[in-house]
Amino acid sequence: MWGNDRERRRPINMGGTSSASSHAAILDQAKALRVKREYQRRREESAERVQAWWRGVKVREELKKVFESHVGGITGLRCLVLIGGREEEALGVWSGLMVDNGEQKLLELSIGPDQSSWIVLIRQTSLLLLRSVASSPLCVPFFCPLYDTDLRICRSKYAVSHLKVLKILLSSQAPSPSPLSAGSTLGADITSYLLKHDLYTHLEKAIRSTPIEAKSTSPSLPLLTPLLTLPLLTFPSTSPSTSQFFTQSLSNLFTHILTIPLLPNRLPLNSLTGFSSRLPLGSMDVLAPAVPMLVRMSSVEGRLNLIANLVAFTSPRYANLPDAALDTYLQLFTALINAVPIKSLDSPSSGSDSDSDSESPTITVSTVSSESFSPTPPLPRPKLDPRTHKRLLTIPDIKHLKALFAASDQHPRTHLSLVSFFFSLGTIWPGRADKILSVLSVPTGDGLARELYRGFVRGLVLGRDDNPVTLIDRAEKPARLSDLGGSCWERFQRFGNLVDLEKAVAAHEEAVRLTPDGHAEKPVHLNNLGNCYVYRFKRFGDRADIEKAIAAHGQAVHLTPDDHPSQPFCQGNLGSSFGSRFDRFGDPIDLEKSITAHEQVVHLVSNSDPQMPNCLSTLGSSLTCRFEHSGNIIDIDKAISAFKQAILLTPDGHAEMPIFLNNLGVAFIRRFPSSADLGDLDKAIAALERADNQTPVGHPDKPAAMANLGGCFMHRFERSGDLNDIDKAIAAHKQAIHFTPSGHPSKLNSLNNLSNAFFCRYNHSGQLIDIDKAITASKQTVHSTPDGHAHKHDYLNSLGNALVRRFERSRDIVDIDQAISVYKQAVHLTPNGHARKHAYLKYLGGSFRHRFQRSGELDDRLAAISHLRDAATYPTGSSSMRFQAALEWARLNSKISMSSGLQGYTVALNLLPQVAWLGQTIQARHRELISMGNVASEAAAAAISAEQYDTALEWLEQGRSIVWSQLLQLRTPVDALREVQPDLADDIVRVSKALEYASSLGETTQDISKQSDQALAVEEVAQGHRRLAGEWEMLVKKARDLPGFGDFLRPKKFMQLHSAADAGPVVTINVHKVRCDALVLMAGVDEVIHIPLEGFSYKKAQGLHVSLNRLLRDADLRARSDMRVGRRVAVGTTTAGFPSILSDLWSCVVKPVLDGLAFTVSRTTDPPRVWWCATGPLAFLPIHAAGIYDESVPGSNISDYVVSSYTPTLNALISATKDRDPCRKFRGLLAVSQPNTPGYSALPGTTIEMGRIQERARNFAIRSLEGPIALVKDVVEGMETHSWVHLACHAVQDTDQPTRSLFCLQDGGLELSTIITKSFPHADFAFLSACQTAMGDEKLSEEAVHLAAGLMLAGYGGVIATMWSIRDQDAPVIADSVYSYLFSDATEPDSTKAALALHHAVKYLRQDRESPFLSWVPFIHVGM
Repeated sequence: MWGNDRERRRPINMGGTSSASSHAAILDQAKALRVKREYQRRREESAERVQAWWRGVKVREELKKVFESHVGGITGLRCLVLIGGREEEALGVWSGLMVDNGEQKLLELSIGPDQSSWIVLIRQTSLLLLRSVASSPLCVPFFCPLYDTDLRICRSKYAVSHLKVLKILLSSQAPSPSPLSAGSTLGADITSYLLKHDLYTHLEKAIRSTPIEAKSTSPSLPLLTPLLTLPLLTFPSTSPSTSQFFTQSLSNLFTHILTIPLLPNRLPLNSLTGFSSRLPLGSMDVLAPAVPMLVRMSSVEGRLNLIANLVAFTSPRYANLPDAALDTYLQLFTALINAVPIKSLDSPSSGSDSDSDSESPTITVSTVSSESFSPTPPLPRPKLDPRTHKRLLTIPDIKHLKALFAASDQHPRTHLSLVSFFFSLGTIWPGRADKILSVLSVPTGDGLARELYRGFVRGLVLGRDDNPVTLIDRAEKPARLSDLGGSCWERFQRFGNLVDLEKAVAAHEEAVRLTPDGHAEKPVHLNNLGNCYVYRFKRFGDRADIEKAIAAHGQAVHLTPDDHPSQPFCQGNLGSSFGSRFDRFGDPIDLEKSITAHEQVVHLVSNSDPQMPNCLSTLGSSLTCRFEHSGNIIDIDKAISAFKQAILLTPDGHAEMPIFLNNLGVAFIRRFPSSADLGDLDKAIAALERADNQTPVGHPDKPAAMANLGGCFMHRFERSGDLNDIDKAIAAHKQAIHFTPSGHPSKLNSLNNLSNAFFCRYNHSGQLIDIDKAITASKQTVHSTPDGHAHKHDYLNSLGNALVRRFERSRDIVDIDQAISVYKQAVHLTPNGHARKHAYLKYLGGSFRHRFQRSGELDDRLAAISHLRDAATYPTGSSSMRFQAALEWARLNSKISMSSGLQGYTVALNLLPQVAWLGQTIQARHRELISMGNVASEAAAAAISAEQYDTALEWLEQGRSIVWSQLLQLRTPVDALREVQPDLADDIVRVSKALEYASSLGETTQDISKQSDQALAVEEVAQGHRRLAGEWEMLVKKARDLPGFGDFLRPKKFMQLHSAADAGPVVTINVHKVRCDALVLMAGVDEVIHIPLEGFSYKKAQGLHVSLNRLLRDADLRARSDMRVGRRVAVGTTTAGFPSILSDLWSCVVKPVLDGLAFTVSRTTDPPRVWWCATGPLAFLPIHAAGIYDESVPGSNISDYVVSSYTPTLNALISATKDRDPCRKFRGLLAVSQPNTPGYSALPGTTIEMGRIQERARNFAIRSLEGPIALVKDVVEGMETHSWVHLACHAVQDTDQPTRSLFCLQDGGLELSTIITKSFPHADFAFLSACQTAMGDEKLSEEAVHLAAGLMLAGYGGVIATMWSIRDQDAPVIADSVYSYLFSDATEPDSTKAALALHHAVKYLRQDRESPFLSWVPFIHVGM
């Protein structure tokens, strides 16, 4: 029968019936195969590395050859674009040829048939030329006094020709051939393209990289300097169509060029003169709205350099500036000075009056705090070149001030700006304040002095002579000033007029100044002043304001007695100030101080106090911040509770209600990624919509409400895919931007939100315009955000994501290069320990992976692996994100060496239980596992390829049936721990029971807008569940810290798993797209037996599964909804296609395994047992029935060899074995039948079934519950007292919430959640004579989501179940045959014989009755 097949089998000596060779022969064969595979793998890896390198070289070489043959044509230009960034020589050859040929030859392709291609290519070539100039200035000699010799900067020899070509292109007045630039010149077209690609950034880099000493010898600087102002000439400010580009160019000129240190010293004299004359200083008024942005985009040193350069270029032209330009100049000057540390230029530590061009040591300017209460260290000291410092000293010079004074006197509208400028100078030069102010105090007839008094001082409420405040007693003046400041503040809150804010600050400052320290009202005035400072800081981002706020609030706390009623609110204000400073600068110490203060406030204030809602809301906001920083979900739970309590304590219509609702909505949004609870999104939208409806248009909080609502719609779109949601999100973010004043810090966040919304819509629609809009908004956000901003890393990340997505579409290397750059910056700006840093590391690694796939550069792959590894092993943050990083790391590393990828898979599998966290409901955990894919099979396939079979088996056990394994962990005995730490053991048992109950509860979504007690109860239950999970993890950690308990509740290692095979071989079959293998455990064999299934594949398994499902549907045996109702049916005799399925399983899977284990046809009535544990699509196929059934010769099907059982996992089998006490007595059989269940079809066969069971068990204890008396309560009580249970009824499998699966009884359903939470001390064996009780869920193939596995979890060591619906007349036959075997004599019934009993019963049904396949195949045995 075997033919020559015997020579290919891997025999194992099982004793008695085998004639195979010894174990040693098998091991020798395995070792030989291992050596052979290792040699082959090394050859493949070496070949792969060589090929990757060679492909990159060959492609570039081919392109270079084509380029050399067509240098001047469109083909050469196309090749140049492809290789230009890597081949500087080719770029130089092209630019040199273009210079030699002249302008006419260069531009001739712009009017030919290839003009549309040419304009695209020439734009990109221009960018390549610009980048080359920026990174490689011309080789120039210069004298270095340090070494007293001539040195040369030798980087490139093509900068001159590059610059000449750029000048021709950017100056060209020829019409642009681009259809999108109709009416535009070629020069304007290319200039606008370069502006979008950081023209001024590259120009800045080029100028900075040229030493000052080389300016006179550099041939490139005279060509480079005109490009600085060329865009301003190309785009006139007076033209409506170009004014936007003019403003952008001028803004970039200020932020990139005029911030270069010693710019006048760097340019040759002729170039300097031309540059100065071309500066459009008379049009500076276009920058008025952008003044705050210009200030924020520069560092302290950059601001000082901008001031110095502005003075150098503008002061000679004061008299000629129009009033609007002069006013803007003064406003910008004042804003820059206010953003510089106070007293920072008053007393330089050292300096030089020399203005020569020689290099000099930099001066570190000291920073001195002016606050009496300073809880923070001094600000960083700006470092300046002595020549810059000297130029700055000309600003407070009387000659300069009088020149400004004279210019302003000609334009009265600039007087207020001039006053602000003069007073600002006094903050950084306090030593010269008297001289500065003396200029203002000198009478000038009808000039500025009189105008100041009448128009400015008298114009203020506090300065008018007829103001009542000035006429009252001095002792009452602080209180009146405070009231006046409060009124101004209230008006500002309502209308948002910044003048009111400044008036409020002035009034409160004066009130504080006039109140002595011992006065009872001093803390009140300090609190009011501090609050104004906080808001002004939020509005303008000036650090000095938040420092003053903390100082004022800190002094208020210090001056207020501990038992004073206002002490809590002083603490709260101080906490809010620390929170605001944390929001801006990200120091975790500030956040901890904030939370501590607010917790103390809530503890001290009673619920009846009208300020309690504010206190709770502020505490919730601080906790939300800490959650975003640390990722601890307990923090966000506490925040939500605080916000809800604040809302409950606030009456409807209260002015603060929208704020509390907005904060609650934001908290739900923040929690959603961690909770994966869709109810959080619905609750967030409900709360935010209420907040938006209650916030009037024009209110300062309206933009924030709109932005938060937009974010919520975006999150819901990501889940639902409903385009209405993303359109609503974009509209909301646009409105938020529209209603946010220019320069307001929150505008940055709104822009970033809009970018993210466009990004989301692109992912759904694929429209390039969406991703372009996302990138534009992100770039605007990033460019407007200073490096010290607490959220800049988020904005950079958004930009990087958008660039990567566009790269995936366009494959433009520029996009991925920029993405890598911004991701690097995001990682650099994010402190270690931040909850989002792992995400930035993952994205950085992914971008390097993209570039490696594009370029083939091995360095990119190594960088990708490094960053992905850092992301995966990061100690905090999203488990899902770290899991994905680990998976990418493993896959990328496996391409280098299969064994090197195993480390990544180890990390990924260790993270799986955190992804499907115990603190989530079972439904939520299953959702997470579906999104993770079959990682265990993938990892096992990698380990098998590396011949790490033990590891492969451990991983399959660790990464499958996660949820059931977690529930089994909660039931693990702690007897050994109790002997060492009884209290700890009791705590673990207590928390485990509570967690088991909490896990069994389903998800309930409530409408938060109703604020019902039921909704609050649901939220409290969910939070309690997460707290229990956190407590359980803490207790388990304590146990593992004890000596000898390091592996407590950790995944079992191979030696522990081996005990699963004590009763017989256990065959785990891994089905993956790469390979399919059987891993076998056998008693007496210390290694995993590896049997490759070379004739089987994942695709074949899928095909067989599809075919089986089709057969079942045709026979009406497979329900099509998630709620599957098992019912007995009439099965037809047509089984066409079924023999083919069973034949393929036999030849491709079962027969190779039996041969590999040296099984022969069994000649006894008690064949050996084998347990099957399948993965992937194979888990849904009837392995136990595999065979060729059109042959009558023995040995053609599995039942001729072995008795088959299944097990969900090895651990389930081990638990079933351990739980079985050999001395346990049979406690009787509980037999339940439901012939007429209300609401379901009749099952008359269950009455026959009950009769036969009673007949077979007549000599043993049996309790029957049939029909109306089969109530849920009685069935549960019977299961508690009986060791066996037989359930003949309808069953419902709920694949969405598996613990809601149930058996249909007379008065309702007996749910699995009820079963697993009960204590069944005698549970041993269950016969589930219902339908589909072992069917499972195709989306969760690795989770054993069926009733049979649930009964095993409940303690039943062995279960007979069904894979699909069964015939009503077949069930009594099977039951009668099984129990006739189990109750065959008067000895104690043994449940371990149930599998053998089912084996014989199925054979009887199949052979004696000639039943169709669909009749006998569904019956299976699971467990012992």
